[in-house]
Amino acid sequence: VCNNDAAYLLTRYSYVSDETNTAVRFKFRSNQKLIFDIISKIEAENAAIQLLIAKARQQYITTLIQQLVVHRVTFYRDVNSITASADRDKSSEMMRKAFFTYDHMPWWLKPKYSRRIEGVPGLLEFDSLDSRMTILHGSGMARAKGAQRGGIARGTTPTVAHLSECASFPAPE
Repeated sequence: VCNNDAAYLLTRYSYVSDETNTAVRFKFRSNQKLIFDIISKIEAENAAIQLLIAKARQQYITTLIQQLVVHRVTFYRDVNSITASADRDKSSEMMRKAFFTYDHMPWWLKPKYSRRIEGVPGLLEFDSLDSRMTILHGSGMARAKGAQRGGIARGTTPTVAHLSECASFPAPE
């Protein structure tokens, strides 16, 4: 059921860190439910889920999206996920949310990871699913390598991307 219904997983087995840093079971906030319903509608139409969300701070949208990324990486095959912010500290915060979600899943529900690198850059990889989540940051990612520039997801084809603070990326191309 968790494979086919992200809301089922989120509301029964997913935990978040609340304002007091206590692990509590996820419960949709009204703004999260609105975004989730939009994503669900797009997915039901078999269309690419591409959202640009201009939001105020502390709306917990990043928390929701990171949980959905973890759901995708842990329950689906052949997922290549990229998570990044323009700022290393924000990328690190996004990574912590993802690892927190994974670490608090029941042992019998989560797949065993094959590689785990905490930090930025970071990685959570599942060889059994051929799926991975890579955590990067946008500042300084466009390094020169001969005539070729490096960058986020350069040389790979991400199937899921969660990018934050995009207006602050120094080399957005």
